[in-house]
Amino acid sequence: MNYHYDLHVHSVLSPCADVLMTPNNLFNMATLKRLDILSVTDHNSLKQLPVLERIAQSYALLFVPGVEVTIQDGSHILCYFRHSDEAMAFDRELEALIDKTPEGPVRNGEPVLTDDEDQTVAVLPYKLHQNLPIGLPELCGLLDRYDHLRFFAHVDRPANSGIGLIGTMPMDGIELSIHAHPGFLKEHGLAGVMALRNSDAHDLAAIAEHRDDNVIDLPELTIDALFRRLRHG
Repeated sequence: MNYHYDLHVHSVLSPCADVLMTPNNLFNMATLKRLDILSVTDHNSLKQLPVLERIAQSYALLFVPGVEVTIQDGSHILCYFRHSDEAMAFDRELEALIDKTPEGPVRNGEPVLTDDEDQTVAVLPYKLHQNLPIGLPELCGLLDRYDHLRFFAHVDRPANSGIGLIGTMPMDGIELSIHAHPGFLKEHGLAGVMALRNSDAHDLAAIAEHRDDNVIDLPELTIDALFRRLRHG
């Protein structure tokens, strides 16, 4: 059966996201846009995950724990987890890598944690959207301790794509933005590679619509079925 997904959406925990990207708003908008699968992938942190998982129980959507990690060279890697406890364990590893220097004047907003009612419960004093001091091999080494999937994010963009790293480490696939032109994969010798089509939404309107290019065929709407379909491309 075909299911529509958006596996790259940011919440208010990402300082670059709009203030309306609260957990309840994300699930409401995804439902309005007739999505079946959603992952909230904030920058370098999964601290909003417990709240997201509790809210997800009130929706028919399949919710996938995820995070967007920025490695040392600036490339963005999307990481997805089958189990939330492993996702939170990985978050603790990310926390140890983050530079906790207090941020000066806020330029793009603040990393906000909310409760189940979308009320702010904490504002992180340091910048989350930063290059972590690890390369792709080190990140893959950390991830290999967990049941996960990993994808190069938005490889069709000129910055932060990691396209130059494709083939250097085993990955499950790549992500294209919804604006990638149809011939991109063939032009870059990537025909046949598993390619997700996500929104990288930083505001509610940008969350993916029910489209022909963000659909996946699964025997059932479960995280096990999704992982079997996406693993190793």
